Amino acid sequence: MALRRVFMVGTGLLLIRGEEAFAEEIYSPNPFMNAGSLAALFAADILIRRSLGCRKIQATFAEGYRIEGSSSRGTDHARVYTHRGQGMPIRDPMRHNAVRHKYGHAGFTLIELVVVVGLIAVVLAILTAVIRAASNSFQLRRSATVVTSELRRAQSSAVAQNIPYAVEFILSSPYGINEWKQPSGGGWVAVPRPVTGSENWPSQVSIVSVPGTPNCSGISGSGSNWCVTFQPLGFANQGGSVQLQNQSGTSTSIILNAATGRVSITP
Repeated sequence: MALRRVFMVGTGLLLIRGEEAFAEEIYSPNPFMNAGSLAALFAADILIRRSLGCRKIQATFAEGYRIEGSSSRGTDHARVYTHRGQGMPIRDPMRHNAVRHKYGHAGFTLIELVVVVGLIAVVLAILTAVIRAASNSFQLRRSATVVTSELRRAQSSAVAQNIPYAVEFILSSPYGINEWKQPSGGGWVAVPRPVTGSENWPSQVSIVSVPGTPNCSGISGSGSNWCVTFQPLGFANQGGSVQLQNQSGTSTSIILNAATGRVSITP
Protein backbone atom coordinates (compact mmCIF):
# COMPACT_ATOMS: atom_id res chain seq x y z
CA MET A 1 0.00 0.00 0.00
CA ALA A 2 2.82 2.45 0.90
CA LEU A 3 4.64 1.67 -2.33
CA ARG A 4 1.46 2.27 -4.28
CA ARG A 5 0.94 5.66 -2.60
CA VAL A 6 4.53 6.67 -3.40
CA PHE A 7 4.00 5.63 -7.00
CA MET A 8 0.75 7.66 -7.17
CA VAL A 9 2.45 10.74 -5.71
CA GLY A 10 5.31 10.42 -8.22
CA THR A 11 3.05 10.09 -11.20
CA GLY A 12 0.91 12.96 -9.92
CA LEU A 13 3.97 15.20 -9.74
CA LEU A 14 4.95 14.10 -13.26
CA LEU A 15 1.46 14.92 -14.46
CA ILE A 16 1.48 18.36 -12.82
CA ARG A 17 4.99 19.10 -14.18
CA GLY A 18 3.91 18.09 -17.69
CA GLU A 19 0.86 20.32 -17.36
CA GLU A 20 2.95 23.28 -16.28
CA ALA A 21 5.40 22.78 -19.14
CA PHE A 22 2.55 22.37 -21.58
CA ALA A 23 0.94 25.59 -20.29
CA GLU A 24 4.24 27.47 -20.71
CA GLU A 25 5.15 26.06 -24.14
CA ILE A 26 1.79 25.63 -25.85
CA TYR A 27 2.29 28.93 -27.70
CA SER A 28 6.01 28.31 -28.34
CA PRO A 29 7.08 28.45 -32.01
CA ASN A 30 9.21 25.32 -31.40
CA PRO A 31 7.09 22.29 -32.35
CA PHE A 32 9.43 19.88 -30.55
CA MET A 33 8.87 21.67 -27.20
CA ASN A 34 5.09 21.45 -27.59
CA ALA A 35 5.34 17.81 -28.60
CA GLY A 36 7.52 17.02 -25.56
CA SER A 37 5.09 18.67 -23.13
CA LEU A 38 2.10 16.86 -24.62
CA ALA A 39 4.03 13.58 -24.45
CA ALA A 40 4.61 14.16 -20.72
CA LEU A 41 0.86 14.56 -20.23
CA PHE A 42 0.18 11.35 -22.15
CA ALA A 43 2.79 9.41 -20.17
CA ALA A 44 1.46 10.56 -16.80
CA ASP A 45 -2.11 9.84 -17.78
CA ILE A 46 -1.26 6.32 -18.96
CA LEU A 47 0.67 5.55 -15.74
CA ILE A 48 -2.28 6.62 -13.56
CA ARG A 49 -4.78 4.70 -15.68
CA ARG A 50 -2.75 1.47 -15.51
CA SER A 51 -1.96 1.78 -11.80
CA LEU A 52 -5.41 2.66 -10.48
CA GLY A 53 -7.64 0.88 -12.97
CA CYS A 54 -10.57 3.06 -11.87
CA ARG A 55 -13.69 3.60 -13.96
CA LYS A 56 -13.50 7.42 -14.07
CA ILE A 57 -10.57 9.87 -13.87
CA GLN A 58 -10.78 13.59 -13.59
CA ALA A 59 -7.48 15.26 -12.74
CA THR A 60 -7.68 19.02 -12.40
CA PHE A 61 -4.54 21.12 -12.71
CA ALA A 62 -3.52 24.68 -12.19
CA GLU A 63 -4.71 27.21 -14.79
CA GLY A 64 -7.76 25.10 -15.58
CA TYR A 65 -6.17 22.15 -17.46
CA ARG A 66 -7.68 18.72 -16.97
CA ILE A 67 -7.92 15.29 -18.56
CA GLU A 68 -11.35 13.72 -18.75
CA GLY A 69 -12.43 10.31 -19.93
CA SER A 70 -13.41 6.80 -18.98
CA SER A 71 -10.54 4.42 -18.30
CA SER A 72 -12.39 1.26 -19.22
CA ARG A 73 -10.45 -0.51 -21.94
CA GLY A 74 -13.60 -1.88 -23.49
CA THR A 75 -15.39 1.44 -23.94
CA ASP A 76 -12.76 4.21 -24.02
CA HIS A 77 -12.16 5.34 -27.59
CA ALA A 78 -10.98 8.90 -27.07
CA ARG A 79 -10.24 11.43 -24.35
CA VAL A 80 -10.41 15.20 -24.38
CA TYR A 81 -7.65 17.45 -23.11
CA THR A 82 -9.35 20.71 -22.19
CA HIS A 83 -8.36 24.15 -21.07
CA ARG A 84 -11.14 26.49 -19.87
CA GLY A 85 -13.81 24.75 -21.91
CA GLN A 86 -11.78 24.43 -25.12
CA GLY A 87 -10.52 20.98 -25.93
CA MET A 88 -8.96 18.76 -28.53
CA PRO A 89 -10.10 15.15 -28.93
CA ILE A 90 -7.17 12.72 -28.94
CA ARG A 91 -7.43 9.03 -29.78
CA ASP A 92 -6.47 6.59 -27.07
CA PRO A 93 -2.96 5.36 -27.95
CA MET A 94 -3.56 2.09 -26.03
CA ARG A 95 -6.52 1.10 -28.15
CA HIS A 96 -5.49 -0.63 -31.36
CA ASN A 97 -8.99 -0.41 -32.79
CA ALA A 98 -9.17 3.34 -32.19
CA VAL A 99 -6.97 3.95 -35.23
CA ARG A 100 -8.83 3.73 -38.50
CA HIS A 101 -7.27 1.37 -41.00
CA LYS A 102 -6.02 3.15 -44.10
CA TYR A 103 -7.98 0.78 -46.32
CA GLY A 104 -11.05 0.73 -44.11
CA HIS A 105 -13.82 3.08 -45.18
CA ALA A 106 -11.94 5.77 -47.12
CA GLY A 107 -12.76 6.22 -50.82
CA PHE A 108 -15.64 7.06 -53.15
CA THR A 109 -18.99 5.43 -53.56
CA LEU A 110 -20.20 4.10 -56.89
CA ILE A 111 -22.73 6.93 -57.21
CA GLU A 112 -20.02 9.55 -56.65
CA LEU A 113 -17.81 7.97 -59.29
CA VAL A 114 -20.69 7.82 -61.79
CA VAL A 115 -21.54 11.49 -61.15
CA VAL A 116 -17.92 12.59 -61.56
CA VAL A 117 -17.45 10.57 -64.75
CA GLY A 118 -20.71 11.98 -66.12
CA LEU A 119 -19.66 15.55 -65.39
CA ILE A 120 -16.28 14.97 -67.04
CA ALA A 121 -18.01 13.52 -70.12
CA VAL A 122 -20.34 16.55 -70.37
CA VAL A 123 -17.43 19.00 -70.01
CA LEU A 124 -15.40 17.15 -72.65
CA ALA A 125 -18.35 17.12 -75.05
CA ILE A 126 -18.85 20.88 -74.62
CA LEU A 127 -15.12 21.56 -75.05
CA THR A 128 -14.99 19.38 -78.17
CA ALA A 129 -17.90 21.26 -79.75
CA VAL A 130 -16.40 24.64 -78.87
CA ILE A 131 -12.96 23.70 -80.21
CA ARG A 132 -14.46 22.29 -83.43
CA ALA A 133 -16.50 25.45 -84.00
CA ALA A 134 -13.48 27.65 -83.33
CA SER A 135 -11.35 25.58 -85.72
CA ASN A 136 -13.98 25.79 -88.48
CA SER A 137 -14.27 29.55 -88.02
CA PHE A 138 -10.50 29.98 -88.14
CA GLN A 139 -10.18 27.89 -91.33
CA LEU A 140 -12.94 29.91 -92.99
CA ARG A 141 -11.20 33.21 -92.21
CA ARG A 142 -7.88 31.77 -93.37
CA SER A 143 -9.37 30.62 -96.69
CA ALA A 144 -11.01 33.99 -97.30
CA THR A 145 -7.72 35.74 -96.55
CA VAL A 146 -5.84 33.45 -98.95
CA VAL A 147 -8.35 34.04 -101.78
CA THR A 148 -8.26 37.80 -101.25
CA SER A 149 -4.46 37.98 -101.16
CA GLU A 150 -4.08 35.81 -104.28
CA LEU A 151 -6.57 37.90 -106.25
CA ARG A 152 -4.74 41.08 -105.27
CA ARG A 153 -1.38 39.50 -106.07
CA ALA A 154 -2.61 38.38 -109.51
CA GLN A 155 -3.85 41.90 -110.26
CA SER A 156 -0.61 43.58 -109.15
CA SER A 157 1.48 41.02 -111.06
CA ALA A 158 -0.54 41.62 -114.23
CA VAL A 159 0.05 45.36 -113.97
CA ALA A 160 3.73 45.00 -113.02
CA GLN A 161 4.64 42.44 -115.75
CA ASN A 162 2.18 43.75 -118.35
CA ILE A 163 0.81 40.29 -119.01
CA PRO A 164 -2.54 38.67 -118.12
CA TYR A 165 -2.87 36.75 -114.85
CA ALA A 166 -5.71 34.42 -113.90
CA VAL A 167 -6.93 32.85 -110.67
CA GLU A 168 -8.67 29.48 -111.01
CA PHE A 169 -11.31 28.33 -108.47
CA ILE A 170 -11.72 24.55 -108.16
CA LEU A 171 -15.46 24.05 -107.64
CA SER A 172 -15.46 20.38 -106.64
CA SER A 173 -13.89 18.53 -103.72
CA PRO A 174 -11.05 18.77 -103.02
CA TYR A 175 -11.48 22.52 -103.35
CA GLY A 176 -8.72 25.04 -103.88
CA ILE A 177 -7.34 27.80 -106.09
CA ASN A 178 -4.57 27.96 -108.68
CA GLU A 179 -2.75 30.86 -110.28
CA TRP A 180 -1.81 31.19 -113.93
CA LYS A 181 -0.02 33.68 -116.18
CA GLN A 182 0.17 34.17 -119.97
CA PRO A 183 3.58 35.33 -121.17
CA SER A 184 3.69 37.44 -124.34
CA GLY A 185 2.96 35.34 -127.39
CA GLY A 186 2.56 32.12 -125.43
CA GLY A 187 0.08 29.91 -123.60
CA TRP A 188 -0.95 29.89 -120.00
CA VAL A 189 1.66 28.78 -117.45
CA ALA A 190 0.97 27.71 -113.86
CA VAL A 191 2.42 29.95 -111.16
CA PRO A 192 3.40 27.80 -108.16
CA ARG A 193 2.42 29.33 -104.85
CA PRO A 194 2.74 27.90 -101.31
CA VAL A 195 -0.97 28.49 -100.63
CA THR A 196 -2.43 27.36 -103.96
CA GLY A 197 -3.53 23.89 -104.98
CA SER A 198 -6.05 21.53 -103.43
CA GLU A 199 -3.42 20.10 -101.07
CA ASN A 200 -3.08 23.48 -99.33
CA TRP A 201 -6.80 24.21 -99.09
CA PRO A 202 -8.52 23.55 -95.71
CA SER A 203 -10.74 20.48 -95.95
CA GLN A 204 -13.38 22.14 -93.72
CA VAL A 205 -14.05 24.91 -96.28
CA SER A 206 -16.03 24.63 -99.51
CA ILE A 207 -16.32 27.02 -102.46
CA VAL A 208 -20.10 27.28 -102.60
CA SER A 209 -20.66 29.75 -105.45
CA VAL A 210 -18.88 31.96 -107.99
CA PRO A 211 -20.24 34.90 -110.00
CA GLY A 212 -20.02 33.16 -113.38
CA THR A 213 -20.13 29.83 -115.15
CA PRO A 214 -17.09 27.54 -115.47
CA ASN A 215 -14.74 29.02 -118.05
CA CYS A 216 -11.27 27.65 -117.38
CA SER A 217 -11.07 25.28 -120.34
CA GLY A 218 -8.84 27.66 -122.26
CA ILE A 219 -6.58 28.39 -119.29
CA SER A 220 -6.08 25.29 -117.17
CA GLY A 221 -7.84 22.79 -119.39
CA SER A 222 -10.54 22.10 -116.79
CA GLY A 223 -13.99 23.04 -118.02
CA SER A 224 -15.58 22.50 -114.60
CA ASN A 225 -13.67 25.31 -112.82
CA TRP A 226 -14.14 29.08 -112.86
CA CYS A 227 -11.39 31.57 -113.67
CA VAL A 228 -11.11 35.33 -113.26
CA THR A 229 -8.54 37.06 -115.49
CA PHE A 230 -6.75 40.34 -114.73
CA GLN A 231 -5.51 42.40 -117.65
CA PRO A 232 -2.31 44.52 -117.66
CA LEU A 233 -4.40 47.62 -116.95
CA GLY A 234 -5.60 46.11 -113.65
CA PHE A 235 -9.26 45.39 -114.43
CA ALA A 236 -10.85 41.92 -114.38
CA ASN A 237 -12.82 40.24 -117.15
CA GLN A 238 -15.74 39.72 -114.73
CA GLY A 239 -16.61 40.50 -111.12
CA GLY A 240 -19.03 39.44 -108.45
CA SER A 241 -19.14 37.45 -105.23
CA VAL A 242 -17.26 34.25 -104.38
CA GLN A 243 -18.90 32.51 -101.42
CA LEU A 244 -17.04 30.19 -99.01
CA GLN A 245 -18.63 28.01 -96.34
CA ASN A 246 -17.26 25.86 -93.52
CA GLN A 247 -18.61 22.64 -91.98
CA SER A 248 -20.53 24.56 -89.31
CA GLY A 249 -22.61 26.31 -92.00
CA THR A 250 -20.95 29.68 -91.53
CA SER A 251 -20.19 31.47 -94.78
CA THR A 252 -18.28 34.50 -95.99
CA SER A 253 -18.03 36.25 -99.35
CA ILE A 254 -15.20 37.78 -101.34
CA ILE A 255 -16.41 40.68 -103.47
CA LEU A 256 -14.51 41.46 -106.68
CA ASN A 257 -15.07 44.72 -108.55
CA ALA A 258 -14.40 44.01 -112.22
CA ALA A 259 -13.83 47.63 -113.25
CA THR A 260 -11.23 48.47 -110.62
CA GLY A 261 -9.99 45.00 -109.60
CA ARG A 262 -10.66 45.88 -105.96
CA VAL A 263 -11.20 42.89 -103.62
CA SER A 264 -12.97 42.92 -100.23
CA ILE A 265 -14.31 40.43 -97.68
CA THR A 266 -17.83 40.56 -96.24
CA PRO A 267 -19.15 38.40 -93.37
